[in-house]
Amino acid sequence: MLNHYFDLKHPLRPYTHTAPANPGSMRPDNALRVALPFEFTGDGRAVKQNVSPEYQNLWPGEIKGAWVLIEDHRGEKGWLDGQETEIKDFGPLPLGWSAETPEPAPEEMEALELESAKAEAAEILTKRLLKSLALEGEFSPDEFSVLARAGYFESYDPQREYAEGERYIYEGEVYEAGASGLVLSPDSPNRILSGGTIGGKKNVA
Repeated sequence: MLNHYFDLKHPLRPYTHTAPANPGSMRPDNALRVALPFEFTGDGRAVKQNVSPEYQNLWPGEIKGAWVLIEDHRGEKGWLDGQETEIKDFGPLPLGWSAETPEPAPEEMEALELESAKAEAAEILTKRLLKSLALEGEFSPDEFSVLARAGYFESYDPQREYAEGERYIYEGEVYEAGASGLVLSPDSPNRILSGGTIGGKKNVA
């Protein structure tokens, strides 16, 4: 014989757990010995994932010595009055509940679009500023090497005519356009920025 317990303090008196009844004992006030309206598969406590699919949104509750089925939406997530909410208790879904994400109000949409535009603009400006700094700033040879590996300089194009001071990569080295063509940059023209050396200025015609 089994005692199927329910919560006397809850207005819907939901089923809580099952335990063996003592032989010859009286039924407790907070239990029924009537079979549950679903196949019990728990290990002394029936939790929602144990229940057959047809009862996923239902749960036993006690009324006047009998089991009835009450709504059970515990764990469901949705929106209530514009706020993301998770159902914690038994009973029907509250008024105003929606499983769909609500559309933002026009003023909220404008604010979101403004924030998105600001973030995109900041990204564009940051990239442009970094690129500009790499092309115009003063750096050590090792720093030039890092910038080159990071892709801040374009590859040398023999079809182009470069303005004085423009920087590009040629055969893995960073060069700066000058009056005599492309010369190794920065100030020391004899250093290959990857760490090697050459015997003099290297022009790229």
